[in-house]
Amino acid sequence: MRKIFLLSLAIFIAIIFLIGCSGRVYAPREGSAIWYYHPELPEAAKAVEDAQKAGKDKECPDEFNAAKELMDEAYCVYWACRTQEAIQMAKDATAKAKALCPPPADCSLTASPPKIEKGQSSTLTFTTSGTVKSAMLDGKEVPITGATKIVSPTVTTTYTGMVTGVGGTKEASATVTVISPEPAVTQPQPPAPVSELKPELKVEEKPEGIEKMSLTINFDFDKYVIKKDEEVKLQKALEFLKKYPNSKVKVEGHTDSIGTERYNQRLSERRAEIVKNYFINAGVLKEVNISAVGYSESKPIATNKTARGRAENRRAEILIIKE
Repeated sequence: MRKIFLLSLAIFIAIIFLIGCSGRVYAPREGSAIWYYHPELPEAAKAVEDAQKAGKDKECPDEFNAAKELMDEAYCVYWACRTQEAIQMAKDATAKAKALCPPPADCSLTASPPKIEKGQSSTLTFTTSGTVKSAMLDGKEVPITGATKIVSPTVTTTYTGMVTGVGGTKEASATVTVISPEPAVTQPQPPAPVSELKPELKVEEKPEGIEKMSLTINFDFDKYVIKKDEEVKLQKALEFLKKYPNSKVKVEGHTDSIGTERYNQRLSERRAEIVKNYFINAGVLKEVNISAVGYSESKPIATNKTARGRAENRRAEILIIKE
């Protein structure tokens, strides 16, 4: 009978113990007789430990010590049976430990394209990083996540972006260079010697007939529209294709050096495509027999340091081979 009583008493005590520890975790601490705690306290201890392993105690020692002291105090309050107060302090300690040493505020500013002619536009792209509290672009407040702005300066202008936040203030700048437009030609240029002239239309002929034709057309700055005076050359090419409709045609688009590589690549492709579509829409050529490719500014035929040279480089080259 005594054994049954003792066994029942042991079971009762165990049940009371389990009920009392429900919702708690086993996390004994040195110097304390308490083995089970509400989970918020061990979570705070782990957050402080993880921060120390990450070197936050050396990177920002004052903030780290504040988080650790708050965690230690939470345990002391818990041992004094002020449970809810201790839980809230532990939550605050966890938040402090996880927010230690935030990245400093930083920013960058780019202009695309970086060089324009008067009357053209450039896009400013302002990006931010780190812990930013405020941001400004060109003297005006913008979202702390960054912003874009289209500008059309009449003279070379440097624009500034600025962020304020953790670590103080950071600035970034970008310059949009305005180059002189191509000078108007008031008098015709003297003709170059015959040996220096670049043929705009070249026909290769063999005894059995014409085998190959090549020609070049030019475009205005930042344009991919075929000019009226250039259509005369294309008409000659159409006459050739009417005679030899199975010919193979390759169109290559090119630009000068003004603008970004990405922008010029797309512009050169559009110049090639507009010529390709010109031939296809004329109904003298099947689409399968013509190809179009852009080379950006990578294949200049003249210097890009002068207006005249840049004008020569803004071109499309067409090669027609009789099949």
